[in-house]
Amino acid sequence: TYANQRLLDYIGMSLEEIRGKGWRGVIHPEDEADVLEAWMDALAHDVDFEVETRIRRGSDGKFRWFWVRGLPVHDEQGKTLYWLGVCIEVHEHRMALEELKKSQQEAEHQRMELETIYRTAPIGLSLFDPVEFRYLRLNDRQANTIGMPIEEILGKTITDIAPLEGLREMFQQVAAGKSITNQLLEGELPMQPGQHRYWTVNYHPVYGPDGAVRAIP
Repeated sequence: TYANQRLLDYIGMSLEEIRGKGWRGVIHPEDEADVLEAWMDALAHDVDFEVETRIRRGSDGKFRWFWVRGLPVHDEQGKTLYWLGVCIEVHEHRMALEELKKSQQEAEHQRMELETIYRTAPIGLSLFDPVEFRYLRLNDRQANTIGMPIEEILGKTITDIAPLEGLREMFQQVAAGKSITNQLLEGELPMQPGQHRYWTVNYHPVYGPDGAVRAIP
């Protein structure tokens, strides 16, 4: 029954044009069903109406996001006299949220790809804490080399799993900031007694923002 001039200027219509159901013509077609459902529910239960929807701008026909709220105004007997509606443009905020969501989805997709590559890499990969040298994570190839399920290895120290001569000293050097590259190790693993084996290993410090070593891969 009423709209202020600012709203009329935005949608490019007169009050006579939007009276009754005319306002539906400025709602984005993809949003109309949800808006009407929310509006009918508010009418049926005499409660506040609130929705985000795209409203067409009359000057160029483009749709922009608005937060729309309607409040029932009652008389002394509680009867609804009319509904007071407010439209606040939230387009930039909505676009920023959608862009953030898209970025998060892309990041999650990349994370899953990297996780797949990590788990299925043809070489053994592990990550250790820099204090007690406990396994924080490892891939399938490393677990197969050790001869134990991943869940039984996690939390154990490197020397629990591989009590090889000189190995702990290597980790101490890495924890102090020195990389170990193409170092040869040899010996037997407790899970595979009698099998003397050789490994070429690489360990490097991973630093945190404060410059301290946070992990050893």
